[in-house]
Amino acid sequence: MQNLSPLVISIAKRLAIAALLLSSLSLIHTRAEAKTITLGEIVFTGTFTLNPGYSFNQPTLQPFGSFSDLTIIDASKRFTPLLRHGEPLAMSTPSLLSPPFAAPISSKPLAGQMVWSIGKYTIDNTWTNITGADFAGRNVSGLFDLSGLHSNSHRNASGSWNFIAPPYDISNFTQPVTGPITLTVRGTFENGHVPAANVATLRAFSDQNAFINDNAVPEPASLLLLASALASLVGLRFNKPFRLALL
Repeated sequence: MQNLSPLVISIAKRLAIAALLLSSLSLIHTRAEAKTITLGEIVFTGTFTLNPGYSFNQPTLQPFGSFSDLTIIDASKRFTPLLRHGEPLAMSTPSLLSPPFAAPISSKPLAGQMVWSIGKYTIDNTWTNITGADFAGRNVSGLFDLSGLHSNSHRNASGSWNFIAPPYDISNFTQPVTGPITLTVRGTFENGHVPAANVATLRAFSDQNAFINDNAVPEPASLLLLASALASLVGLRFNKPFRLALL
């Protein structure tokens, strides 16, 4: 039993040092992650007209519907001045387009086809999505690239928007249906990027938040913890009794 005691102590020390090393490495990785920064929201009110010729089986043949009379009713953070100026939402086309079935979000299949602008900002819609039931009003959302911020730190600005379309009966849908909507636009930007070899994935729409910053620097506390673990490991290697050298 007396010969077993140093062995148990040695194993316990090794496990403790391994745990210390893993903890320090975990802290360093966490420090490198960057967050999505919210620029603000713009809220519009207006009307939307559903197109009875739209087909979910062939979504690119005709638009889902069209916007009209969208006016700003609220704005926050970076976009607050737009509310004071009463800026209207201009559109290159009032139509709501859908991407092809096979096109991935990352390919931005709608880029340049649905361009909106308000004040100095340009909203280039790259993706749209339509979900939900007809009788409750379908949930319509989209992704866009945002420009006009005039800042290098905001060069990766993007965002998302959504609204609830007017309810209708798809089994008896032969005429256009028009109803009021509230369109909410959210602007964001990323201060980092995802390296090709990184396991972080982009989540669709507004939840695109796992980015790695090129300029990330490990926290001093993390480095101190790592150094302590390495020093303990070296001390264990050179100061242990000879009879434990094979452990």
